[in-house]
Amino acid sequence: HGIDINSPGHVIQIGDATAAFPDTVISNNAGNGVLVRSTGTLDLDNVQINGNGPNGVLFQGGNGGLMTIDRAEISSNTLNGVDLELTGNTLSVTNARLAENGQDGVRVRSVSGVNDVTLTNNIMTLNTRDGLEVINNSAGGLTATITNSRFDSNTERGVAIFNRGSGQAN
Repeated sequence: HGIDINSPGHVIQIGDATAAFPDTVISNNAGNGVLVRSTGTLDLDNVQINGNGPNGVLFQGGNGGLMTIDRAEISSNTLNGVDLELTGNTLSVTNARLAENGQDGVRVRSVSGVNDVTLTNNIMTLNTRDGLEVINNSAGGLTATITNSRFDSNTERGVAIFNRGSGQAN
């Protein structure tokens, strides 16, 4: 893995929000570019994450986590650009380009608890499956808010939403 985070209660900033160009590059790792295995706060800002296998970012954190991705290029990863297993967590992706990933640009699986996903000003293009795949398996439900984002030229769907839990997928 490029970065492996397994520290409960972490607050981690990767990247410099003030830099004109991506100042942090996480690429060509045999494992995930970024692997998060605990609850906490992670801010990926002004980063380039590409060419990793299996995922650019894999989030398997516990309940109450917050992940923010802003001004990012996440592309050409073997499986997904961003893959999240949510259990009462929040994800915000803003001003990002998620492209040419082997499966989905962003894949969200709501496992338990109430989960929130916000996508604003993003481009999800040329992914082998979906630009965004949302799967709700939770009784608590999932809310996904998409604003001013473009989903085009993905092999299967721009946006796919599957509600398999007893909670609502909004």
